[in-house]
Formats: sequence, structure tokens, C-alpha cells
Amino acid sequence: FCISASGFEIVLPQAAYSEKSFSLQSGKFEGHFRTLENGVGSKAKVSLTDFMLQCEQLGDMFSVPVEMSITVNMKTQDDAAMSIAMSTSRICILLAQCQYAQMIHTVDCNIGERNTFLRSNTKSIRYSQS
Repeated sequence: FCISASGFEIVLPQAAYSEKSFSLQSGKFEGHFRTLENGVGSKAKVSLTDFMLQCEQLGDMFSVPVEMSITVNMKTQDDAAMSIAMSTSRICILLAQCQYAQMIHTVDCNIGERNTFLRSNTKSIRYSQS
């Protein structure tokens, strides 16, 4: 299958009800996935243009938008090898101490959350771009 979009934004909160978040934004997005013949594996490719990472505390974390391409080749269960190739345009990451702390806290309190509870609809984080 193929997915193509003119842009997208993902907001990743630091924790379930935290007001702090990271914003991943992209211009053009293209994703391709195909299963190889005879069930020997599959291949996925994602391309992003004008990719940016921001936090609401200090703004942009990249000095300029990044072009990115990721290709994943997956084998069957018999041969569990997987290869990943990633390429980017020149990238300069601007990371303050508070952003680093927020990243570690996000991994611990959101991505690393062991409870798979559904988050309540009583609170929501509203993101507005200034």
C-alpha cells in the first residue's frame, strides 16, 4: 500500500496529562509498504520533507527543516534479520538542558509507560502554533 500526505503533525505529550509536549511536523509525507513474493518478508519506506522537531518551551530543535528517508527490510520468522537504512540532509540539533530532561521524562512517563490504560477524555492538551 501507499500513503501520501501534504503534511502532518504529531504531538507527543511528556506524560498522560502533562502540558509539556514535543511536536513533530512534516511537509510532504510518503509511505510505501509491500509484502515480498512467497512470504519471504516485506519492505517499508518512509520519506519526509521539511521535517521539524519542536518543544513548547524553546521552540525549534533543528536549525533548518530536514529531509529524511527510512527504509526497512524485514525477513520472515525463519530468518529474523531486519535491516534499516536511514538518510537525512545535513542536520544541526539545538538541544538545551531542559529539552534533554523533557526527552528523558517523555521516554520514562509516556513511551515507557507500562500501564496500557486508555487516557480519560476529561483532559486534553490543545496545541496552537504561534
